[in-house]
Amino acid sequence: MKKKIQALCASLFMGILLFMAGVQTFAEPSYTSKFSDWGNLLKQYANVEDEEETIYARGKNGVITNKEVEQAIAFYDTFGMSAEEARKQAILYVEEREALYQQAIEAGYTVTDKEVYDYLEELKQFINQSENKEDAMAIIQQFDSEEDYWNYEFEVYKKDLPIQKYMAAKEKEFKEVAPQAKSINEIEEEWQDYYEQIKAQAVENEEFKVVD
Repeated sequence: MKKKIQALCASLFMGILLFMAGVQTFAEPSYTSKFSDWGNLLKQYANVEDEEETIYARGKNGVITNKEVEQAIAFYDTFGMSAEEARKQAILYVEEREALYQQAIEAGYTVTDKEVYDYLEELKQFINQSENKEDAMAIIQQFDSEEDYWNYEFEVYKKDLPIQKYMAAKEKEFKEVAPQAKSINEIEEEWQDYYEQIKAQAVENEEFKVVD
């Protein structure tokens, strides 16, 4: 279960995109009951003003805030990790996310407000058609309104969508040169290994230093 949680968090721990990564892995009663808890925590972090944020670490180009670290820890903790493991995975996640974002921007991958709004509309439709829609709503309903929730996600995806564009281009590039003799499963496994290498190299290049 820990590996499944880590895989989810790697791309969308911030909120509802749990569903797009296969939230069925949380369908067990012990996890289903956690969505309201996570939604409540998410609302609290969403209400923190930017000027109140303090810096956790700086890289060559990127910055990680204490809010980001604390929020990631809260996610892993809510879904059952020990305090030690939650902190370890949270720091890894925020470093990878920030490092990939910096690489995406450097490579020219940006996003317009319209692209973000369009993406969120698609996400809303996906949720409405989902068999476990009630789990998504358990998160959303912790906010004062659905509009507040989606306004929060708008800010999240202003950063996440450039990363998605960048990684989609990397995946296409990788699979275009993959040997045709290999099966789809073999190519997918090799891509996942390469994806992990990209993340690790991005973090290494950024050389994050914790601020004292």
